[in-house]
Amino acid sequence: LLFEGGMETPASPFPERLTEGYRAFLDDRFDREKDRYEQLAETGQTPKIMLIGCCDSRVSPEVIFDARPGEMFVVRNVANLVPPFSPDDQLHGTSAALEYAVQALKVEHIVVLGHGRCGGIRAFADDAQGPLSSGDFIGKWITLIAPAATRRWTAMSSASPFPRSSNRWPICAPSPACRSSRARAGCTCTAHISPSPPAS
Repeated sequence: LLFEGGMETPASPFPERLTEGYRAFLDDRFDREKDRYEQLAETGQTPKIMLIGCCDSRVSPEVIFDARPGEMFVVRNVANLVPPFSPDDQLHGTSAALEYAVQALKVEHIVVLGHGRCGGIRAFADDAQGPLSSGDFIGKWITLIAPAATRRWTAMSSASPFPRSSNRWPICAPSPACRSSRARAGCTCTAHISPSPPAS
């Protein structure tokens, strides 16, 4: 039940697609790998790899790496970000997962899986649509990208600037003329993607 305005309202029906998928899993893969699942249930998980991936529904780490149950400890968040170490009283989901993977599971590898056309990266680069809600949770979260974007811009500027014919300028361009309101609100860099390189 959902509680709205002090009244109980029926929740939406459970998605039929998930019911069908679960039945297919029980009839096929679970039956074929039953011994594996029983072993995991009895002995617990001992993955060697932790993977930090994006929430994007198009990017499934287990599918991409053809991983079996118990092989990878996976945490996913918007734009596959790793926040800085902040031992305070706030809630830190990704940091909690890292702590558990390293200290309890003793993983040997930590992999950050990025992907193309990421909505989180795009939101950082161009926030023209504004916050999705009054909390602006995504807007605040993706300011974590700023330091890396600044380093990337600095390296590209000093090494090999984009050719004048390029139709994409680096994701981060430290410039007072930046259009990003998030950058002006507290980001250490001013980020945008412009249709062409800024004039020299």
